[in-house]
Amino acid sequence: MKSISISILIILCLSLAELNLLQHIRPFGNRLNLLTLALIFFILFYRFSRAFPLIVLTGVLKDTLGTSVFGLHTAVFVAWGITANLLSKWLLKENLWVTTLYTFLMIVLVLSTSYILECILRNTSINFVSVFLQSIIPEGFINSIISPVLFKGLSRITR
Repeated sequence: MKSISISILIILCLSLAELNLLQHIRPFGNRLNLLTLALIFFILFYRFSRAFPLIVLTGVLKDTLGTSVFGLHTAVFVAWGITANLLSKWLLKENLWVTTLYTFLMIVLVLSTSYILECILRNTSINFVSVFLQSIIPEGFINSIISPVLFKGLSRITR
């Protein structure tokens, strides 16, 4: 129970950091997506029964802080959380390169799914190749580079 409380506090701190501080810090013009990194951290290092409520909370906070269709991020986070949980069972979590590559792929998949669903729900045109190359790939790269440091810090705090 203690680690769940600490995890909820971490999610709230990350959401405040993403909302206030990280709006002004944009490496190479891309933003750091701490709540998506928190989603991946919970998938990798928590049992799914413990991670699921945290994934839902992370999605609800992302929806609350975002400007897209409400409920979109929660649905995407839960869907990819279930899928990624099944895939992470075969992952060597001790290997830094494997974890970083997995983080990059998860961020790209979550952002791509969110973009496509938002375009469908808002009935706007999908310019996927341009958004994919200019925003999603660089954002996934930047976030996956900082993920080992963030994951190491979060795992120390939640133990």
